[in-house]
Amino acid sequence: MIDAKTLEAVFSISGMVFGFMALIIAWLTRGSRANALEIQKLKDDNDAQADRIKSLETHTANLPTKDDFHSLDLKLSEMGGNLDTVSTKLEAVGRVANRIDDYLLTNTVNGGGKS
Repeated sequence: MIDAKTLEAVFSISGMVFGFMALIIAWLTRGSRANALEIQKLKDDNDAQADRIKSLETHTANLPTKDDFHSLDLKLSEMGGNLDTVSTKLEAVGRVANRIDDYLLTNTVNGGGKS
């Protein structure tokens, strides 16, 4: 049978082996803990950047496009042409108003009409 001294030696050696293995595992994984903290920091930074990009995409989705500006340019050009037409017609109306004004002033000065 196994006596107490042998049993104590076996437990002592196995305790030393397990302790040494724990020391080696802790030493090997020390870098991974630092890396885990760095990875978490990078994840947080990535989340912040993703939020900023999402906000920017939302803002730019509502801005006018190149086609919108082109359409606006065409409509403004059309309005400019329409204003030129109206201006030409108003000049004619102005000439008619001046003639009527001259006619009324001439008839008022001459005694109100033909006799």
